[in-house]
Amino acid sequence: MFEKFPELNKVEILSAQQIAFALAGVNPFHDPSSVPAETEEQHLKIKGIISELHSAAAMGTLPIIAALTQLADESGSVTQYQVNCLQPSDYPNILEIKVSREEVRKYFNQPESMPFKIKGDMFGKLLNAIEQFPNKYPEYSSNPPRLDKQVRVWLVDTFQCTANEKAIFGKIIYEHYELKDA
Repeated sequence: MFEKFPELNKVEILSAQQIAFALAGVNPFHDPSSVPAETEEQHLKIKGIISELHSAAAMGTLPIIAALTQLADESGSVTQYQVNCLQPSDYPNILEIKVSREEVRKYFNQPESMPFKIKGDMFGKLLNAIEQFPNKYPEYSSNPPRLDKQVRVWLVDTFQCTANEKAIFGKIIYEHYELKDA
C-alpha cells in the first residue's frame, strides 16, 4: 500500500494527511507550509482522499484513535476539541484524524505484506477486471453470468484481452468469486 514510501510501514499511527499524501504519490513527510510538493491533480486527489477518510471515520467504517474537530458557538467563536469517537454529524467539523496503520490497510483492503510484488500490464489488467466484475454483474452470486458467452466477451470488449488472457482471466474470476458455469 505504501510501496513508494516504505518508511510509513514503520509508523503505527497515521494522520489522514499522511495517508492521502502517500496515496497521491507525494512525500507524506513533506512540510506543506513550505513549497507545495504536489501538482494540481495530486492536490485534488489528496483533498478527495482526506474527505473520504473523514467521512469513513464519521460513519464508523474507519475506526480512529483520535480526531480533532471544531465547533463554533453562537458568537462565532471557534473551539477545537480532541475526541476519540465520531458521529456522522461531526463530518463537516473534522480537522484531522489519527488512525492505526492496520485499520488503514483493512479499510483499503490491503494485506499487511505480500511476499512479492507482481508488476506488469497483464497483472494490472487482471486486477482491474476482478475489481470491476461486481459492478458489471451485480447479481453474480444469485444469477452468475455465463463464462464463455458473457464474461469472456466482456473481458475482450472492456479490457482488450487476448484469446489467452480471456481464457485465463475468466477462469481466475470464476474461481475468485466462487462461481460455477451453468
